[in-house]
Amino acid sequence: MSPSFEKPMDTAENHLVPSIERPLSGPRSSALVLSLNSFFVGVYKLFGFALLLAIVFGMATYLFASAYFHLSTSWIVPEILSPQHDKVARESMHFLEQKYQLRKLQVEKAEVQGELSILEKNLQGKTDYQKAFVAAIKLDEEVNKKFLKELIEVKKGLTKSNPKALQELKSLSEAEEQMLKQAEANNLLDRKEILDRRSSLAHLEMQWVERRQKLANLKRMLGASDTSSAENDLSGNAIERIKNQKDLFETSLETYSLGLRKDPLVRKLQALSDLVQVFEASVDALETSPFVQASKATVTVAFAPYANLKDVDKGSKIYGCFLVFAVCRKIGEVAEVLPGEATESHPFSGRNLRGKFLRIELQKTDWAEKASLVVNRPPFFF
Repeated sequence: MSPSFEKPMDTAENHLVPSIERPLSGPRSSALVLSLNSFFVGVYKLFGFALLLAIVFGMATYLFASAYFHLSTSWIVPEILSPQHDKVARESMHFLEQKYQLRKLQVEKAEVQGELSILEKNLQGKTDYQKAFVAAIKLDEEVNKKFLKELIEVKKGLTKSNPKALQELKSLSEAEEQMLKQAEANNLLDRKEILDRRSSLAHLEMQWVERRQKLANLKRMLGASDTSSAENDLSGNAIERIKNQKDLFETSLETYSLGLRKDPLVRKLQALSDLVQVFEASVDALETSPFVQASKATVTVAFAPYANLKDVDKGSKIYGCFLVFAVCRKIGEVAEVLPGEATESHPFSGRNLRGKFLRIELQKTDWAEKASLVVNRPPFFF
């Protein structure tokens, strides 16, 4: 049985409810659709134009910024250094290590200087003692030779004059004794005169005994058969001479040893002096570094590549721009061009640049947070 389709009845209700198969019709519905279509098309065009304008503006800004940072020589890169900064911590640690090494080298240098000073004084004392010892030995030999010569002359005269003088003195003493005995026997002298004569006689006998003793001593001293034996007796025995030679040799050896120790100490002191100068220069350079100074307090600096340092000096004006390189006003000045070389990244391309740090003073520290500042003059004179 096939299905049958019956046509619905055309009633008033069917005319009141619009069918979904029947589109809206009439002048009012057509105007609304056209208005909505025009509105959305306008919005779409406006949005596309704005997007295109933004893209063009972004590309233009990028091109202008690229040209500015690559062609301009007036930009600098600010940076805020604080004790918590990584570079500050590393540089401060390096500074302390260099300072410690410098103090260590200075102490070692002072020790070597003290050791060298003591060695030089000891060496000078040994040298002076050696010279004085040699001079004393020579003087002693000359004196002994002179004394020996005089004794030999005395011996020659002694053998001629002394025996005769002793004999005369003995005869005089005996004659005086004989006269005194005769005067006592004949009572020619009183007691006082006898005592005086006895005293004179005793004095003559004492002189005779002393001269005889001196003569015996001289004979014993000069009793050697030749001059060499007499020299040995006067200058000391062989053991004493060997001892003097041994002392002289030991003194000379000590002097030579001290001289050998002096040369290495002098070279070591020179090497330490050179190292101390190198470390002093390094410590002085690090001490003025903004990274080391920032370990105690916050420091505002700016990096300037060598190409941008041509006219930059203390007192150069610094400008801050609201649009990177346009609408600029003065915000501070350069306080100091710091010594030493620095390496930082290019603010636009990121490549490494060589230059120097500037210590800057800004009216507001907020400007140090900008990507770049301008020095000396605004890029476009506004």
